[in-house]
Amino acid sequence: MKNLSIIIIALFWAVGIHAQNTSNITPDMLNEEYCNKLDSMALVMYGEKQFDNALQLKLRQTEILKQMKGEGDAEYIKCLGFLSKIYFRNDQVDKAVETTQKTVDLWGQHVSDHDNMYAIFLDNLSLYQASAGKNKEALQNGLKALGVYEKLLVNDDDMATILMHCAEYSWANGKMGDAAKYELRALDIMKETQGELSDKYLEELEYLKRYYQDGGDADNANKLEGRISELKKKAENKFNLEELATAEGCHYHNHEASACARYLLDNPLDDPQIPQITTYILTWSVGSPDINIVIESPITDVLKGEGESQHYLTAYIAACVDYCLTHKVKELDDNGKKKVLWQLVNYYAANRHITGQVPVLEEYLKD
Repeated sequence: MKNLSIIIIALFWAVGIHAQNTSNITPDMLNEEYCNKLDSMALVMYGEKQFDNALQLKLRQTEILKQMKGEGDAEYIKCLGFLSKIYFRNDQVDKAVETTQKTVDLWGQHVSDHDNMYAIFLDNLSLYQASAGKNKEALQNGLKALGVYEKLLVNDDDMATILMHCAEYSWANGKMGDAAKYELRALDIMKETQGELSDKYLEELEYLKRYYQDGGDADNANKLEGRISELKKKAENKFNLEELATAEGCHYHNHEASACARYLLDNPLDDPQIPQITTYILTWSVGSPDINIVIESPITDVLKGEGESQHYLTAYIAACVDYCLTHKVKELDDNGKKKVLWQLVNYYAANRHITGQVPVLEEYLKD
């Protein structure tokens, strides 16, 4: 990453970006290519936590988009929303609040005041307001975000995040009953999306316990303490193969199987954890009542290979697990077959230097 930083810093000069000089926009800068270059460099700087540099780049990009497309354009408003994140990470909380408020107002006026982006911008505004000590305003905007998102009828991780924030702001405003109510709703969603043995779920249970305690509900706090201890013990052995001895056990560990599948697909096959991950996926897929993997061509042709090429069968199974659990289907549909095949091809492209070439998969790279 250091070499990448050097390249990006050099590009500051190539595209005419200088510290504290983001307002001098010339006609030759008013084009999509230049904007995309600024955006890419800002993302790299943000990822490397070079927030001052990311801020300079994003400030210039927002100004160019404003001149090119106007403040009512969705791309400009999204850019403004990301600028707010950079202000926040750069410890300029007041600027983050100010810029996000403008983002919310513009999106609601020109795009929509009832879509998921509007709710997320409101949620971001509430977060920055809470960080600035404006807990009353944070709760108001958090509840407004919740009201918008509830009408979408989607219980996903974004909904859980909004609920967790509403719980936190309610607690900060002395509304302990509301804090527990919102946290319980968030936990119900997280149990489904992440599993009750996930680190995040266990972390949020601790917040719920605090809300009970601070609200004087010692009975529920004590019961929850016992439940937290029970789940933590289970979490220590959540990848234990003995837990997969029954269909019920496999179903209980769907989230762990999904996490293992994604880990295998996202990491090289010589990663030291891959053998253990492979064993877990194969054991789970055999015993699970929630998935039925059918081996078809070209996977049957891969099976004819020898040695290291067999790793790609495991990758195929992992891709099937990931798709079926994500889409809540037992077998691959036509769309799933296409997606899984290309996941396998991408995995092969990233690992063929380790395994050597597999002719049937090599053909796909030529397309």
